[in-house]
Amino acid sequence: MSSSIRTAWVAFATFLLLLAGWWGVAAIAPSSYLPTPLAIFERLVYFVVEGGLLDDLVSTMINIAAGFFIAAALGIASGLIMGVSRLGRDTIGFFVDVFQSAPSAALVPIIVVILGFGREAMITIVVIFCYFIIAVSTAAGARSIESGLHDMSATFGASRWLFFRKVLVPGSMPMIIVGLRLAMARAFNGGILAELLISIRGFGGKMMYFGGAFDFASLYALIAVALVLTFASMAVISLVGRQLIRWT
Repeated sequence: MSSSIRTAWVAFATFLLLLAGWWGVAAIAPSSYLPTPLAIFERLVYFVVEGGLLDDLVSTMINIAAGFFIAAALGIASGLIMGVSRLGRDTIGFFVDVFQSAPSAALVPIIVVILGFGREAMITIVVIFCYFIIAVSTAAGARSIESGLHDMSATFGASRWLFFRKVLVPGSMPMIIVGLRLAMARAFNGGILAELLISIRGFGGKMMYFGGAFDFASLYALIAVALVLTFASMAVISLVGRQLIRWT
């Protein structure tokens, strides 16, 4: 059995154990705060059959996707600069160190004052949640490239573009993929938090509504959907990343 299949089976078995434990606790000590997995599944079926959730989910995913791709472009570019340039580390690196130390949620009021309550503000929040981890991971990958490769490239007269394309990007790719995977989870956190704090609509707005109505089965159903989408997105990034590493 390959290691990937073994890992998948271990993860699945762990999930079943957690599910069984949850079901047992809910059965022994019934509580509206801890609905059974069956009750949550029934709410999921209801959302699928009756609809009404798709529009909110699409709106949220647009914010998440837009913010993630903007953060990826900015984070990879600035991370590569920090990795190969002392000036980049002293300037961009200082900015990254300062702002990633601040709680991301604490910046929301400032963003609202500047951008208002529209989609632009929510996308900006996703960018802030994602950018720093991508930039730091990319910079670490670029700095991990052996200095001998730099010297060899210069010795053979390789242009900066050739060094960038043949050495810097391929050598940094594993850490770039790590940063993108971690940032994807942060993107979902930021996208939903933005809706909770700013607009009270979309997927986050639905969570706020069901939480306020003490409909915890529906709330947990939405959380389950968010978790599935997050893990699926991270899996896609890992799959694409492995292909990119082979090609580069």
